[in-house]
Amino acid sequence: MGFKKVEIEFDAAPRLAGETKWNYGSLFNLALEGMTSFTTTPLKISSILGFVVSIAAFIYMIYIFIATLITGNAVEGFPTLMIVILFLGGIQLISIGIIGEYLGRIFNEVKGRPLYFVEEYNDEREPIK
Repeated sequence: MGFKKVEIEFDAAPRLAGETKWNYGSLFNLALEGMTSFTTTPLKISSILGFVVSIAAFIYMIYIFIATLITGNAVEGFPTLMIVILFLGGIQLISIGIIGEYLGRIFNEVKGRPLYFVEEYNDEREPIK
C-alpha cells in the first residue's frame, strides 16, 4: 500500500492431512486479483494504449494520403476502413481508460482505509502521542 511495514514472524504448522486444493488456475486468479486490487495501473495503460492506437491511425492516414497522391493508385476502401477502425478503436480505449480512472478512484475511496497510520510505538506497544 506504500506505507511502512512490520514483519510478524510465526512458525506455520505442517499440513496434517490431505493436499492443497490450489491448482494453477486458482493461483493465476489470485495473482490477477493481487495485481488489480491495489493499483489502477492497468486502467492507465488502457488510456495510454488508446492514445498510441489513435496516433498510429492518424500517421497511417497521412501515409495512405501521401502514397495515393504520389502513386495515384489507391486500393479502394481498405485504407479508409482500416483508418476508421483503428481510430475509433483508439478513441474507445481512451474512453474506457477515463471511465476506469473514475472507477479506480471510487474503488480506492470505498476501501475505507484509515486516514493516518501511527509510525512509532513506546515499549508498551501503545502509540506515542
